[in-house]
Amino acid sequence: MKKILTLLIFFAFLFSSAQNPQLGKTKINLKNFPLQIDVHHFYKEQIETYNKSLELYNQGKTDEAYSNKLLKNYKNVEGIDTLYIADSEYLLLYEMQGMETKDTLATFGDIKFEQLNMISNNDNEFQSLRAVSFSYKDDKKNFKALKTVLEKEYGSPKLIKTHESEIYRWLDKDFIRLITLVTQKENDIETYYYANYFLINRNESDKLKTNFNKISGYWNIDWNLVL
Repeated sequence: MKKILTLLIFFAFLFSSAQNPQLGKTKINLKNFPLQIDVHHFYKEQIETYNKSLELYNQGKTDEAYSNKLLKNYKNVEGIDTLYIADSEYLLLYEMQGMETKDTLATFGDIKFEQLNMISNNDNEFQSLRAVSFSYKDDKKNFKALKTVLEKEYGSPKLIKTHESEIYRWLDKDFIRLITLVTQKENDIETYYYANYFLINRNESDKLKTNFNKISGYWNIDWNLVL
């Protein structure tokens, strides 16, 4: 009986771990991203590592060997912003990118993402994420490959044209998926390509459409067009 109980606890732990991925522990598979995710847990260790390293630095107690161990899985917290939408209601925006330009935080098939931002509400429920894939002087290969793999997985998207860009949208019962491309020029030549993959909790979409538009410049999307 004791062995059976131990096995049940073990499998419960494995199931819990699978349902609650944690950034830095492994590459996040966006193809199988869970809707019921503990957003704070996802970033928890990264936040703790950042605070610990900052504390040691301020105390002048940094040791190279210890710092290397401490930062082994650290991915660089850019910030956590509280976005108030009412007196007692807010969204939390977690921003995270790799310490190195090509430090992969997430994947979708063979597409690699170096930045992973996420939104939760004040009940720690997943609202949306943005994953960014960066490429340089490759004629938008990362964006084209992302569009192809999503079409293969979810079928033909709806094309939404704006005065600044094109947005491709897929819907299912749980998620709204969007992709956009942002380009930057170098010496007047398109050089830098940022393929953005958005994953949005569909059940929250009506509320998010209202709330996101209260936040100036939020991810540079006209949410009235896509939600």
